[in-house]
Amino acid sequence: MDIHTELVISPHFDARQGIDKTVAHRLVYTDGSCLNNGRPDATGGIGIWFGTESAYNGGMVYPFPSPTNNACELFAVCMALAVVQEQSQLGTMELFEKLYVFTGSQYVLMGARRSDRMHAYNTKLWDMFHILMDSFQDWGCLVTIAKVAAHQGIRGNDEADRIARTYSEYTC
Repeated sequence: MDIHTELVISPHFDARQGIDKTVAHRLVYTDGSCLNNGRPDATGGIGIWFGTESAYNGGMVYPFPSPTNNACELFAVCMALAVVQEQSQLGTMELFEKLYVFTGSQYVLMGARRSDRMHAYNTKLWDMFHILMDSFQDWGCLVTIAKVAAHQGIRGNDEADRIARTYSEYTC
């Protein structure tokens, strides 16, 4: 059984908010989308989904020049971490002992596991990622970046994908 299935089949899991208070963890799904990847006219968007009734679900247009699929995927994870960080500091979101960030991006998964923190591409985004991860560690919150199978009917992943695609269709 994969980690995602194990977490969401718990009878205590609240899919509306993406939390299970009995084991003190929160789930968030992320996705990045880039239309015309690798071309000068590329546009990107990100999607973040916490739960069916979460006020924190949302997305945005990728705000930096020259979006790529990998950059959008990584930025989505960074923004999910930033939302949890900010809302926890404001007292509007409970910070649990564990945070699971689900992504379909092999690029993000492999990069997150690098112990040397050396990245050839998207270095500023990776710097942002590591700063956020360090802050969660300082607070005693274990963050796990985990794989979720894309396009397999997993609601959180499908919703994050839908949001990301919607924002990637915007042009500036």
